[in-house]
Amino acid sequence: LVEEPVETSQEMLDSDSVLLILGGAQGITPELMSRLAVTYPCNLILVGRSSPITDDEGNYSVLKTKDSIRQYLITIEEMKVPAEIEKKVQMIYKSNQINESIRKIEEAGGKVIYKSVDVKNIKKFKALIKEIRQEYGKIDGVVHAAGILEDKLFNQKEWKSFEQVYQTKVNPLH
Repeated sequence: LVEEPVETSQEMLDSDSVLLILGGAQGITPELMSRLAVTYPCNLILVGRSSPITDDEGNYSVLKTKDSIRQYLITIEEMKVPAEIEKKVQMIYKSNQINESIRKIEEAGGKVIYKSVDVKNIKKFKALIKEIRQEYGKIDGVVHAAGILEDKLFNQKEWKSFEQVYQTKVNPLH
């Protein structure tokens, strides 16, 4: 191996910088973006598949666990059909995670916009990129943390499952 100096950029992010964060509202990414926002309080465009639900009265935002959401839906909203209850539990839980992530990053100093776009949908993803460039005039960086968790041993994985996981990681790179 030949040791060569590594070129580094001295450019730093500033308050006008724009970062596109794919998969930025769930998992470990919000924690990383919160820490980044402390040092570099810039514009963070979080992109995820889930759409936050409207909770104008704040009834759902105080529910922190799936069990508490389920209990609320059964007792207060008087839902009865298990499949419908579970579907709404998942929607509220994900929405609460998104809203909590946004709050945490904003508390750290970041300016957050959340966009609901599936990065596997190339047409919609390209439209989002165009929209961001029109609004901000630039994209200074991308954090690609989007992913679909479908863990199985490779020899047990269905092609459709592999394709979903793969496309989520690869499509945004085109």
